[in-house]
Amino acid sequence: MNQIHQKILFLDIDGVLELDKGFDKASVENLNFIIDKYNPYIVISSDQRIEYTNTALKKKLQKASVKANIKDFTTTNIRKYDSTEEKRYLEINDYIETHSIDDYVVIDDMSLGKYFKNRYIGTSYAYGFTKNNIKEIEKIWIK
Repeated sequence: MNQIHQKILFLDIDGVLELDKGFDKASVENLNFIIDKYNPYIVISSDQRIEYTNTALKKKLQKASVKANIKDFTTTNIRKYDSTEEKRYLEINDYIETHSIDDYVVIDDMSLGKYFKNRYIGTSYAYGFTKNNIKEIEKIWIK
């Protein structure tokens, strides 16, 4: 079991950075602000990790000007679940438990608040990752 002693950011892509017409410039800039300020360990939890190879997904994010140095990806091996939200929760929770993580945020457009409570940053497909989301992260990571 590897312990990660750093701020961890679990990152979804669709509905966070990528909206209907591709990557949203403001959302990317807002994420880059968080990356510059906190230098978090980025773990991709997006379903795009299934559609793309790890290398291709990293290149896609780089091309969109995301500054993140992607460190890892959540598992895709979760088989028993009742909903898409529960599956995402189980994938992220497995990573948290496997790596003994306690300082993290989950950025996602899925409704994961009931699972991650005050560590969940909810976005929407309409607006992506906003300045208000930055404030929510700062409340968690300034403590």
